[in-house]
Amino acid sequence: MKEKTENVRRSLLSRFTSLLLPLTMGLIATASATNAVPWVQEPLTPTSAAAGGPAFNLYIFGAAFGKNARVLWNGSKRTTTYITSQEVIASISAADIAKPGTVTIQVQNDTPGGGYSNVVNFPIGVSKTSLTGTVSVASSGSGAGWPAVGDFNKDGKLDVASVNVSANTVSVFLGNGDATFQPHVDYSVGTQPWYIVTGDFNDDGNLDLAVANKGGNNVSILLGNGDGTFRPATNFAAGNSPTAVATADFNHDGKLDLVLPNPLDNTISVLLGNGDGTFGAPLTAATGAYPVHVAVADFDVDGKMDVVVADDLVSDFAAVSFAGELSLLLSFLLSLLLSLPPSLLPSFADWLLPFPEPA
Repeated sequence: MKEKTENVRRSLLSRFTSLLLPLTMGLIATASATNAVPWVQEPLTPTSAAAGGPAFNLYIFGAAFGKNARVLWNGSKRTTTYITSQEVIASISAADIAKPGTVTIQVQNDTPGGGYSNVVNFPIGVSKTSLTGTVSVASSGSGAGWPAVGDFNKDGKLDVASVNVSANTVSVFLGNGDATFQPHVDYSVGTQPWYIVTGDFNDDGNLDLAVANKGGNNVSILLGNGDGTFRPATNFAAGNSPTAVATADFNHDGKLDLVLPNPLDNTISVLLGNGDGTFGAPLTAATGAYPVHVAVADFDVDGKMDVVVADDLVSDFAAVSFAGELSLLLSFLLSLLLSLPPSLLPSFADWLLPFPEPA
């Protein structure tokens, strides 16, 4: 009986390996064939340039840069040198900085997957020894809260979207390019919208909005049309009373995901994106007491996006690293297989494909 059981175990191990090898190689091939959405860390180096200055190299740090990554200067490609998946260098000409203004910087990865990084602004100005300015006021909805900035209608002028906590809406202000804005247009979202971020969640080249709804325990997605208007909001479940939202590609599938803190659960929720503007069910991870804010970055420089969480009641923060290692799953499955009791091994062996018994 003991010899028979051992033979069955050897047979199972052989069959499991034969089945697992093509599966594993297929997963690895699929993963390697899909580029992640890149992420750009602020600040850039240098952080700004003087108008009329000479050509220079712009050093960009971040995560998930592909070997063929391209730096976009106001949407136009610049000569890019790949250093590592965390660093690229763009060659900026004197003509690029001839006049004062603000340039948008992004990194683009190849398809499949890939796409555009978050936008970082790069100012080009004239050095001054003193600062003066004017205040531009634009009316908004009831209970105006957190704003987000982006070029929603692709006219080269920055626009603003802000949450209206009391009205359960988002106000969109299209910019005139002179620090003034057109009258706001409001869009309904979930209950008690608390925080807002921008991102291209359906990979159509238009900026979309993600809104954390504290009173609705969900996140609203408003897909942009590229002309400054947005489609009606679609809500996706989050945790208990989310107070912020951040976006990054956590699982390297070329699709933007979301992370939200849930103060009443002492957790964060991660919603994996499907690449079409929809998101999966929330995955949770424990944090400290009363997490209220999140930020994303590659803290351990492994090319994978991590999350830092601010915990309000304990006056600290927690860093959550998403490894996503396939080897952990395989080790677990193999351990489970070899730990099955002898009474279950024959029936389990019958379930597998009929590979020859080992000699």
